[in-house]
Amino acid sequence: MDRLKLAIIGAGSMARRHLQVFQSLSDVEVVAASSRGAEKLEKLAEDFDIPQTFRNNEQMLTAIKPDAVIVAASVASRACQLFWRSLLD
Repeated sequence: MDRLKLAIIGAGSMARRHLQVFQSLSDVEVVAASSRGAEKLEKLAEDFDIPQTFRNNEQMLTAIKPDAVIVAASVASRACQLFWRSLLD
């Protein structure tokens, strides 16, 4: 069985909680993360061994084509708004 390719939007505490769970699952591979905050994003990638990072959600989705995306950002955040808009286009 192929592993589920997962990407995550957000690099704060909510993203970290999700990643702790997903890293414990053998059939899930976290392949990318996206966040506007460069410092938090790089720290998240380092701490959770995430191979690719992006500062733009659309670029991440286009480049990676993940099987699933976790939106670990505030619903009111610009990142979340842009993500949902990209799905509806």
